Amino acid sequence: MRFYIPQLDVAGQMEESSAHPEHLGGLPFGLPADLWPTCAECGGTQSLIAQFLHDPLRLDLGRSGRMLFVFQCNHDPGMCATWEAFSGANSCLILEPEMQTGHLTEYPADSPPLDNAAFVRGWDERGLHLAVADELAFYTDEAFFQLSDEMLANVSWSTRLGGVPRWIQSAEESPRPGW
Repeated sequence: MRFYIPQLDVAGQMEESSAHPEHLGGLPFGLPADLWPTCAECGGTQSLIAQFLHDPLRLDLGRSGRMLFVFQCNHDPGMCATWEAFSGANSCLILEPEMQTGHLTEYPADSPPLDNAAFVRGWDERGLHLAVADELAFYTDEAFFQLSDEMLANVSWSTRLGGVPRWIQSAEESPRPGW
């Protein structure tokens, strides 16, 4: 099972970091302003968490040039249910290359809190050899707590794409395998 860890660089200015197609935090790059999502709970503009390009191995979005944008509400942290998948306090968008603007998206008038931007300058590919039964153990508390410390030590806590999940909360709250 492969997973990918981003090599991140923080630039001196928000615009400089955000101008890269793949980055964490900052302003969206290529997102039409009218598609910037708002929170269904408080009505505020959501903050960008990350944006990543299609890659057939690392993040298969089904077509070259597609971009994934991930947002959540940060106007009053803890008040809007960002932890609930269907609360409307978080959003994911996949944009076709023809819909992307090719420039930074203008900062919204309601000034959503932005994290410092860090751009992805490359990806480290890692491999983890797990039996299917061991992979499935990451989705239920009973099986998860029976995994060896050695096996858990091989599963990265880092920001990454792919692999098996590491949960801060209960594995019972996870999406099902294959998500």
